Amino acid sequence: MHGARHRQDLLPRCLKLLDRQKTLVSRPDVSALDRGVLLHFQSLIAAVAASQKTVMAFQEAVMAFQEAVVAMNPVGIALTLVGALVGLLGSTLSKSEDPEAECEKKEHEQGGLIKHCHHTVDEENDCPVTPVLDAIRNRRSVFPKQYIDREIPSAVVQSMLDAAAWAPYHGPRPPWRFVVLGKQAMVEMQQLTLKFYDKNWAQTGWANGKKGTAEEYLRWREMTEQEITGRWGPCSYMIANVMRRQAGSKRLPEWEEAAATACAVHNMHIQACSFPGVACYWSSWHDAARDSAEMASFLGLEDKEDKVLGFLVIAAYAPDLLTDKDRRVRGRSHTMAEWRV
Repeated sequence: MHGARHRQDLLPRCLKLLDRQKTLVSRPDVSALDRGVLLHFQSLIAAVAASQKTVMAFQEAVMAFQEAVVAMNPVGIALTLVGALVGLLGSTLSKSEDPEAECEKKEHEQGGLIKHCHHTVDEENDCPVTPVLDAIRNRRSVFPKQYIDREIPSAVVQSMLDAAAWAPYHGPRPPWRFVVLGKQAMVEMQQLTLKFYDKNWAQTGWANGKKGTAEEYLRWREMTEQEITGRWGPCSYMIANVMRRQAGSKRLPEWEEAAATACAVHNMHIQACSFPGVACYWSSWHDAARDSAEMASFLGLEDKEDKVLGFLVIAAYAPDLLTDKDRRVRGRSHTMAEWRV
């Protein structure tokens, strides 16, 4: 029954996501041609959902629709996405066997031993590569020099926040709170950062603790102020990651709440990287300003023990023009763990 239960859980969530994405079709910057193509695309997705022949087909259709909304490229939508889904409908829904049903059959034949029949295998680490593992491996940080001036839809950010909500935590409520800063709010936060250092640079230093002469500070300040419209100008959002201390007579250890908040931020980063062309990275920000009473007031922190754990920066980039090398190095997973049996 595992596959059937999975289908029942997944389809309503996908339909809810589809309804949320439909609102983007009414955006004023979408042409009549694009709108017609998108509506046709939605009807094809609905056909996949109604058939319920395979959950995987519906997942792929929804992912393709997300890519279309992010890209907002009329040629890409008309020639690539609709054509791809028509092919998907023709090839997948014509099959008489449900892949999940086939998995269930194999599980039953193996006496309950689960066989990941549609997963690839990582031969180096000798483990099945599931869609979740693929998503985790595809997470990467893309930095400001790669950003382009294109707005990221708010629906992308909302899906990231939904991913955050499923992170593990200990206690009656999640210990995180996120403050989503749009264009104007990002400028206000950066101006607050500069004003803080104008008052405190001699005591705290700047650029994460660097100290020096007034002349050196003014050079750093000028460069940092130029970044508001330069380096950070193409950003669509910055999300402040707040660790919110639990109220009550028994406080949990701070490390548990910081770890839970980090898990939620990681979920958001993974979700962001599932959208082609969406850049994301976790900035620690300027530490003295980040930890200041002024920043706490700006972000609405409620408890003196609440902490800002940096900002998640969100912007657009062109994957085919990405010049940064993927610097992530991951060894064999066997070398990072000790097994005791």
